[in-house]
Amino acid sequence: MSSRLKQLTAGQQSNNWQAQFFQHMLTGLLATAAHYLIMLAALSTDIKPLLASSLGFLVGALVRFGFSYFHIFVVESHISGALLRFLAALSIHMALNAGMLMLFMAVGLQVWLAQVLVTALLTIMNFLLAKYWVFK
Repeated sequence: MSSRLKQLTAGQQSNNWQAQFFQHMLTGLLATAAHYLIMLAALSTDIKPLLASSLGFLVGALVRFGFSYFHIFVVESHISGALLRFLAALSIHMALNAGMLMLFMAVGLQVWLAQVLVTALLTIMNFLLAKYWVFK
């Protein structure tokens, strides 16, 4: 493995924001996969898109918290404090996810295109909250 790739996958061994962002992005892919799989399953049972997305979002959030707390960030607080801050950030993120999804669908975007766009727009906000507040 190249030295640059080792730096990017260092996780908690490094407080380097680039390594943490890379790990955050990988964890985000796993969390998004969980989100979309649950959303797909829910939509296939005729659950409305907003509820299906919200259920998927919650499962994806659990995936993200576990990886972020135990691998990515150098956490300075007990898990209970990090979890409370994570839940607060999650509430903000979920409200933005739902609101943006409704907005994009209202202007005519198909549900999956709208969800992908929402996910991309919220990624950077999510990292900054995680690094500088949730996992401090």
